[in-house]
Amino acid sequence: MKIIKIGGTALSNSKSINKFCSSFKNLTTPSIVVVSALGKLSAELKNHFYSPTSNDNYFPLISIFTEFKHLLCQNYLNQFDEYTLQCQKKLTDIMAGCEITEEYLEESLDKILVLGELVSSFFIHCVLKSNNIESQFLDIRGTIITDSNFGKAEPNVSKSIENLSSLSYSNLTITQGFIASDKYNNDTTMGFESSNLSALLIAKALECDSIDIYTKVNQIHILDPELYDTHQVNYIPYRSAKRLALSGNKLFFPGMIELAESRKIVIKYKGLESTKETIISEKDAFDYPVIYKRDNEYIITPIKSENAISIIQKYSSEIGDFSYTIQDFTLALIRCELKEIEIQESVISLLKKH
Repeated sequence: MKIIKIGGTALSNSKSINKFCSSFKNLTTPSIVVVSALGKLSAELKNHFYSPTSNDNYFPLISIFTEFKHLLCQNYLNQFDEYTLQCQKKLTDIMAGCEITEEYLEESLDKILVLGELVSSFFIHCVLKSNNIESQFLDIRGTIITDSNFGKAEPNVSKSIENLSSLSYSNLTITQGFIASDKYNNDTTMGFESSNLSALLIAKALECDSIDIYTKVNQIHILDPELYDTHQVNYIPYRSAKRLALSGNKLFFPGMIELAESRKIVIKYKGLESTKETIISEKDAFDYPVIYKRDNEYIITPIKSENAISIIQKYSSEIGDFSYTIQDFTLALIRCELKEIEIQESVISLLKKH
């Protein structure tokens, strides 16, 4: 079984949606695809929840798919419209209830965010079917079980894995990340960017040795490639990825690395437009580090101790404090006045010397 997770921003236009779906035409390995809400749908739903237009509880859930509808044949266009109208009614009812009670609780927001994930994954399912690619649509709620900490629910790993391993899957199954249910069957979400965690839970339940995560920018880079001219990172050890996750880097969701490490599940970050990939595994071999900034602190990992020392010595006057942790190959620059690009240039220069 192959586990694939694709981010909603990676499916931001008709070309990318069509290319991704077409890749399953000659499927030889049974696959489960975890689909995130398309585009910025989750953010828009959240914004509407907290800032609804006065006396207007209606959010056009279907609007984000308007430019993509030509990808559906008439039969599946009808099915998609019907499914979306059902979700739209639920959304409007939830908002109306919040307006009556004047309470906008995380529990209600979770119910709304769930709808964005369901509609997006059902759309991909319909695109596949429109292209004569057989797929199974799986609503993951009730299978992944969490606590009732709405907005940041923690999964019951053992129960979720038990449920996931007992399901029957088709040759191609389309499902959702991020969403789940508590033991009372209430909708929950596990925190933004938690779709990777969902994919890891499925991989662990089905004893898969790897998962593929498709992103908009293709692979992982030293810096954000949408902001800087930067380099791809080819290899990251689990322990460095775990440090990045705990530091707040959104590419890595807390808990997902631990799950991967416990079963030695290799995580591959890749893109639709590239054959290259970033591999996260138990191997300690690495090349370029990821540079992550939070406030005026930089987390640089993985990086060798001798390279970390060279950076500290070069920029001693711009660094308030620092630490290097050999266990996870991480250099932390505290109260640092440097810019991201300056650190990247130093790292690249050091690596070229070796």
